[in-house]
Amino acid sequence: MRFGGSLAINALTLGATGRQLWTPSQISTLAWYDASDTSPTNIVESSGDVSQWSDKSGNGYHLQQSTGSLQPRTGDTTQNGLNVLDGDGSVAMTATGASIPADQDFHIYIVQNRGTGDNLWELKGTVPTALRALDNSIAQGRQRGGAAFPATPDGTIGAFNLYYSNCLNSVIGSSNELNRYENGSITTVASSTTDPSVAAFQSGDIFSEIWAFDDSTGGNSLVGSFAEIIYTTSSSNRELIEGYLAHRWGIANLLAVGHPYRDTPPYV
Repeated sequence: MRFGGSLAINALTLGATGRQLWTPSQISTLAWYDASDTSPTNIVESSGDVSQWSDKSGNGYHLQQSTGSLQPRTGDTTQNGLNVLDGDGSVAMTATGASIPADQDFHIYIVQNRGTGDNLWELKGTVPTALRALDNSIAQGRQRGGAAFPATPDGTIGAFNLYYSNCLNSVIGSSNELNRYENGSITTVASSTTDPSVAAFQSGDIFSEIWAFDDSTGGNSLVGSFAEIIYTTSSSNRELIEGYLAHRWGIANLLAVGHPYRDTPPYV
């Protein structure tokens, strides 16, 4: 796994004190999608329709969509002065060619403005059918172990929120622990119960794709906006990532009172 790509040193990476702000480029990430970077290598678009949202982790898991009707939009909406991608309820993107061992812990952070419909970020494989990250109603994923990332809380429709979910798969052959946070506060702790008849993850199980927004058809995706998504395989930097995202996207006031980065962003 490679370390995340660096961001330009500008007003977004230097704090009020002139010190360099912490970013995910300081850690190892599994995948990292940042809508604020509108460079042509990060967001490949034509007339605002996005055919590729590039992975900034260095792992090459670029989200792609060649069908125009299933592409998200860029350049139409901002949050905290930064570009975001918009979905109209029929958006789907996929990163193929991945080789991600399934028998490890997964953590996903998403800053989004939820409207109607469902939102799906999924690790997909042949044997472990799917590890779904988010659904606005229920945790739906099916895979060995029968677990999924927990559903997000409903949040505030029409406003940006920071969601964090994890699925702890690292103990091979055991049930999976699921946790869900909204704006830095835990809301759900659960064990996998969705499909107990299916065996738990086994050594050698591989996720080969990352699905974004919805499955490959785009038939049930979210109407809303997407700012930044980060996948990791370690929980050790949760509060750092939450602080980075919350301050970057102008929602630090939503972090829980007592969160170490509610009042000031993390610095290097």
